[in-house]
Formats: sequence, C-alpha cells, structure tokens
Amino acid sequence: YSTYFDRRDANPRFVRKPRNQNVTEGQTASFSCIILAISPPVVTWYQGGNEIRQSVKYMKKYNNNSYILEVKRCTLDDKGEFIVKAVNSYGEREYNVFLNVERNNFLK
Repeated sequence: YSTYFDRRDANPRFVRKPRNQNVTEGQTASFSCIILAISPPVVTWYQGGNEIRQSVKYMKKYNNNSYILEVKRCTLDDKGEFIVKAVNSYGEREYNVFLNVERNNFLK
C-alpha cells in the first residue's frame, strides 16, 4: 500500500463547533463539539486565559470524537469567553464561544 496525506490535513478539525450559550443564573450551560484528527487530540478548555480543571462546577466529558464542557449552577461571574483547544502531534486548533448569564429575579 502506498498512502499519502498532506500534513496540514492531520491537524485537529472541528467538525461540529460549540455554540454560544444563554442561560439564567442557576442553570447549567453545555458546550459540545466534535473534533476529528489523524492522531488523537488533547482537548483543553479555557476561561479568562486560565485552564479549566475538572470539578463539581466544571464537568468535562468525552466520548470518541465528542467533547463536552458543562458549567454547573452558572453565576454572573461565569459570563464571558470560553476557548476549546485541540492539540495533536501535527498541530493545533482552537475555537472561541461565549456564555451569557442573565440575572434570575427569583433567586435572592
């Protein structure tokens, strides 16, 4: 067998990009995407330039090529830009999304 692929095609690709989220305080926001790559990518999520670590507040999930970040019990402080970055041995790609949190008038 003779195989050839362009090295630029080996970078991770966002087949389905995450979408901006609008939630009310106390709700859960969920960013999901599908990333394909020749070699498995390492996927990292960032908020405000800081890497998001798995916790009760931030739940990171993956299944095959599907990657999800859930932000539990959103507060007004969670509002802003989130970045998902996929890196493999051939390169990297990132995508920016925004979370908008609206005040819940029923919460005191």
